[in-house]
Amino acid sequence: MRADFVNEVARVLKISRRDLIEKDLILHQILAGLSQDNFFAENFLFKGGGALILNLAGMKGWQRKILVSFVLAKLDEVAQIIGSLAVFFEEAHLYVESQNIIDIVTRMRHLGIYPTFITNVPSTLPDEIYTLLDNLVEFLILNETDLNHIARSGKIDLETIATLKLLEQGKCMMVGRATSNYPLFVHITPVPNVVMGGDTKPPVRT
Repeated sequence: MRADFVNEVARVLKISRRDLIEKDLILHQILAGLSQDNFFAENFLFKGGGALILNLAGMKGWQRKILVSFVLAKLDEVAQIIGSLAVFFEEAHLYVESQNIIDIVTRMRHLGIYPTFITNVPSTLPDEIYTLLDNLVEFLILNETDLNHIARSGKIDLETIATLKLLEQGKCMMVGRATSNYPLFVHITPVPNVVMGGDTKPPVRT
């Protein structure tokens, strides 16, 4: 029955490598099983519609890196099956090795994998991110080290970079392929009932 299913998927979608379908089916079964486990239900969020969101909060550093390394190793296989894949990394330096980040932006981009890196500290990302990025979206930045790091992208001049210190809340600057390489200052429409900037933990009392 399983072989018949794999063969039918290969025929309908015109996929020559049936072994990739088999691996994807196994991965789907693993994720489906994990979604029913109490531990993963509390620490991870499984969503339909082709989106898988991993909540790494509460995990130890070595646990994060093992899980992320496993996921990264499977990205190219998944991309071959579905054609393209968008991956969002929030504060990637906390759980992705620097060499893996470079691999994502150099090798995987040619495999149909489109990464987006989200960070409050741009200087924590490798230089390769800024020299190879397609689009740059920046909110208020005051730290000179971060501003100098962004300047390495070569997409905006120093005068424009200096304006990032003056951005108001709800405003950002975009530049890259999406804007034909012209810097645009954009107003972000608020999303109801969503804390866009995240919650700041109160200081620890001693």
